[in-house]
Amino acid sequence: MEPTTTQPAPMTPTLPRTSGGGCSACGTIREQYDEYSSRRRIPSDICDHLPELFQWTRGWPPAEDGSNTNVIELGVRSGNSTSAFLAALELDGRGTLWSVDIAKPDVPPHWHDLDYWQFLQADALGARARSWLPQQCRVLFVDLDPHSYAQTLEACQVYVPRVQYGGVALFHDTDPAHSSDVARALDEYCRVTTGVEWHNRPGNHGLGIMRVR
Repeated sequence: MEPTTTQPAPMTPTLPRTSGGGCSACGTIREQYDEYSSRRRIPSDICDHLPELFQWTRGWPPAEDGSNTNVIELGVRSGNSTSAFLAALELDGRGTLWSVDIAKPDVPPHWHDLDYWQFLQADALGARARSWLPQQCRVLFVDLDPHSYAQTLEACQVYVPRVQYGGVALFHDTDPAHSSDVARALDEYCRVTTGVEWHNRPGNHGLGIMRVR
């Protein structure tokens, strides 16, 4: 059974954080970590799962070709999930978040100036997004309206193969796990695909955790 939160590379130390949201080893305040910490305290449909998104993004070692961590996020909306990914990448000091949303996201304008966030306004399942997003990632996050069975299954078929071995795909809106359209799509994808399995984190509409190995 997977632990509730774990660093993907447990040998990579997590530095203790200062009260201001930075890390005590570097002695500087981390703006994105502070933003993420603030959003964790504000009730939302995903606030309880933000620490899981944050932890899954931390600690990935560079790939054999020297490339850094890629995180793919399908669905941004108000940027709650985005804040967790950006905070993790900021603290690690490497990696890029690639986000797609069909609508303009309601996020702080200066986020668009971050060199480790790339955003595309497009249909996440359309040809433009498919060609723009990286072909490999360590973490995939899917939170697409209207959370239908067909849409989720297509997202799995298109993007889960891009998750590198040992990586993870995260899906919002999997509650109730026995009947939600998202959960049914994950069940079907895992049934016909080798090397993947998923389980549900209840609460806040559910978070599906799909390991790729």
